[in-house]
Amino acid sequence: MQDFNEKEKKQMIPPNPNALGHSPDIMPPPAPMNMTQMTPVIGPNYNIPAMPYGSQMLPQAMGYPDMNMMNTCNNKMMSMDDNNTEPPVLGDKNYLQGYLKTLIGKYIRVDFLIGSNTFLDKEGVLTNVGVDHIILREPQTDDLVIADMYSIKFVKVFE
Repeated sequence: MQDFNEKEKKQMIPPNPNALGHSPDIMPPPAPMNMTQMTPVIGPNYNIPAMPYGSQMLPQAMGYPDMNMMNTCNNKMMSMDDNNTEPPVLGDKNYLQGYLKTLIGKYIRVDFLIGSNTFLDKEGVLTNVGVDHIILREPQTDDLVIADMYSIKFVKVFE
């Protein structure tokens, strides 16, 4: 065991309730009926003011989104869709997606890398190009095949 000096012992003893002006057998008076009970937020380093119990109000300091800002963002997204603007990767020929869009309607063979050492090839007419996929129409069955853009390694265009 370790000996404590008198100062450390005094710090470990809880304060006497009588010294604070409270009698240990008397409860504090209840809050008046018209006052709202406050619920404190308990936890380490929380510096959040207490909110009324049952309150629907959410403080902005908690990181909840501002609805006006969300409406502005939604309006911008809708206006982008309304203008039918496409992402840069689809419009710029320097990206694979943009270049493949120029080949829509042509017969191509696409080699895909599956895993680390397996190649799979698909042939067909290129019907559509998205940001992350292509759509081929298979010549034998006339079925559509949707393929992952990011596993494409080679594309052969039949002229």
